[in-house]
Amino acid sequence: MEVTVEEVSSVVRRLKIDVNAQRVKQEIDKVSRDVSKRVRIPGFRPGKAPRGMIEKRFWPEISRQVVESLVESTLFEAVREKDIPIVATTDVQHGTLAKGEDYKYEVEIEVRPTIELSEYKGLNGQKPQVEAKQDEIDAELDRMRKAQRTFVVVDDRNTTQVGDLLSMNYTITEDGEVLSEQENASFPLGEGHFLPDNEALLIGKEVPSEIEEEVTYPEDFTVKSLAGKTVTVKIALQEIKTEELPALDDAFAEEAGEENLDALLEKIKGQIVERKDKEARNFLEDKLYDSLLSNHEFEIPRSMVRQRAERMVQ
Repeated sequence: MEVTVEEVSSVVRRLKIDVNAQRVKQEIDKVSRDVSKRVRIPGFRPGKAPRGMIEKRFWPEISRQVVESLVESTLFEAVREKDIPIVATTDVQHGTLAKGEDYKYEVEIEVRPTIELSEYKGLNGQKPQVEAKQDEIDAELDRMRKAQRTFVVVDDRNTTQVGDLLSMNYTITEDGEVLSEQENASFPLGEGHFLPDNEALLIGKEVPSEIEEEVTYPEDFTVKSLAGKTVTVKIALQEIKTEELPALDDAFAEEAGEENLDALLEKIKGQIVERKDKEARNFLEDKLYDSLLSNHEFEIPRSMVRQRAERMVQ
């Protein structure tokens, strides 16, 4: 096998590959035998028909398989022989297959770019200083407390307000057809779970009381049976509950797995600093990569760009 390599660009090579006639003959013989075993020729048992008859009848199929096999095996050998850092095969120009002759074909491939190392020392970059701010610590404490919140029945008022947990019976209908109904349902008022963009209908209402309103749900509403529909909602308000957060004390800290409140605060502070330190390190690395790339220009194989774009789309 003879291989000639032509440099089309810094990332493209054109290979001209000449496969000798002896190897071509061996591949034709192999494929012909395989085809002979699979096909049926009247008057002959499978695999016993004359070789010439098999090749004459099935030459298009035989030649296709021979060419595919030769290209697949010899291209790999050529790339390895010439030590080419192949990225992708972009084009194959098949030659003409004939008995007793060499098989010649050309293939265009993309290769990894060769990067001449330039300046890489002394790159400018400064890692931002990090600290845990009080409002960040407070936000994490609030999140933890909400995760352990409870709701208690309100007995000092009978009108609803944002933040209440409402107990109700409801029925949702469209042109008289019931789409959804439930008894003793509970919904937090103000979080958009029940009547998105229309929860004002439930604010300032007396409990117990009944409400009937026409509501249009958005197209992207999480309950698909209601998404995009204009429906009639009948609600019977039964009870008001309000959020009760656990006290911020040592008992709360013990529930979170720490010895006391001070230990919990230190843990939260450490977690915030660790997270922000990782973000700062990533920020610094990005800046250094940008500086490094600005000192090195090189062409990128189109197939690598396409593959990365496809992954991003997925």
